[in-house]
Amino acid sequence: MIDTPRQLKIPAIDPDFFILNEDRIVLERFKKMSEKHPVNLLVTGNQGCGKSSLVRQFAGIYKRPMATFQVGLLSESGELFGQQRLKGGETFYKEFLFPEAIQTPGCVIHLEEINRSESPHALNELFSILSEDRCIWID
Repeated sequence: MIDTPRQLKIPAIDPDFFILNEDRIVLERFKKMSEKHPVNLLVTGNQGCGKSSLVRQFAGIYKRPMATFQVGLLSESGELFGQQRLKGGETFYKEFLFPEAIQTPGCVIHLEEINRSESPHALNELFSILSEDRCIWID
């Protein structure tokens, strides 16, 4: 197995993406708020209406790194953070991209399908990160 370098990237701006001016004003407010402290946003809408595209465009327009995580596929607590691995007979902890993303200032973290987790218990650690104090202890 080859490890690929983890990288948070600024998404490209889609020149054909349309957004109403009043929605653009709201996004500008969220941008300004997030410069002072982290902001959680819940984007809702019908399937295929452009929620993911909106998040990607926000990150691209404001030149912020972005990471997307498929939360709906989580089956156990801690899957976003990392796991124990074995290499050459030695056990080590392999940190995943999520801890890097939450520690990167200005990073847009897109939690895809957060309402469709296979196991509600898998979200317990994630909710600690989303709470007001934004902290977690992982043993």
